[in-house]
Amino acid sequence: MLAGTDAGNPGLFQGYSLHRELVLLTQAGLSNWDALAAATTAAGRFLDAPFGLQRGDRANLPVLDASPFEDVRHTQNIHRVIYRGQIVNRSDFLNEAATSVPTVPTH
Repeated sequence: MLAGTDAGNPGLFQGYSLHRELVLLTQAGLSNWDALAAATTAAGRFLDAPFGLQRGDRANLPVLDASPFEDVRHTQNIHRVIYRGQIVNRSDFLNEAATSVPTVPTH
């Protein structure tokens, strides 16, 4: 089972909808561990993408303020993001996203 596979559907918002899906998976009976695996390691195996912190892995991960194994909703309390082994400055990223206006083709 994979989580986050419906991201292209109308009414779903990347990020928020994945967190909500994790909660729904646990409410449906999956353990926190299995729900998290559906969004991480299982997805990585399906995509044949090294998933972890070993040499050659992508090293994309959130650093959370609390353990999602205790409560899967803790995935929403993101302290820091590491992308390709580099710490992302979330404030700069969010400010840039808030001020960016996408261009729409006119023809």
